[in-house]
Amino acid sequence: MKKVFLSFVFVVVASAAFAQVSGGIRLGMNLANQKAEALGVSVSGDSKVGLLGGLYLTANLSDKFAVQPELLYSSMGSKSGDISDAFGYLHIPILLRYNINENFNLHAGPQIGLLLSAESDGQDIKDQFKGTDFGASLGAGVDFGKFNGGLRYYLGFSNISDIDTSGIPGLGDISFKNTSFQIYLGYKLFGGE
Repeated sequence: MKKVFLSFVFVVVASAAFAQVSGGIRLGMNLANQKAEALGVSVSGDSKVGLLGGLYLTANLSDKFAVQPELLYSSMGSKSGDISDAFGYLHIPILLRYNINENFNLHAGPQIGLLLSAESDGQDIKDQFKGTDFGASLGAGVDFGKFNGGLRYYLGFSNISDIDTSGIPGLGDISFKNTSFQIYLGYKLFGGE
């Protein structure tokens, strides 16, 4: 999977070399959650509001298509009663963008997340989770001059749990997967209108 992702990154960088490139900053919020599964039973906690922020590039390949890699800090996790789980990720989505017109776009693509921190009620639990998360993002955006914004949904495909259940007979593996709704605003720092 890493080879496929790195190949995709190479294609993005090569495409950007021949395209009109713009870039800027993004700030927004995640409405994050986690789906846990064990013994065939699936449970989701309550959504948790978190920070989303970072940088983006848009490489226009034509009037209609662009490639949009991003580098974002993303606060993920969930709540269950009084217990709050907070996960910090460095997310790298690489999105194919379809420009409906000069103001509106649709975008989708793969996203990899590098785990920076994991806490449950202030206790460090990072060693119980894998260092990477892989999934896909799908969304819609608007562009008005130097400003932009959008809504996006992230669905994690990979099991991020690294919890050892071998000492608990009959439990089997525990699976955790990330999801989030995202809303963001951005400001273009360079590139064409």
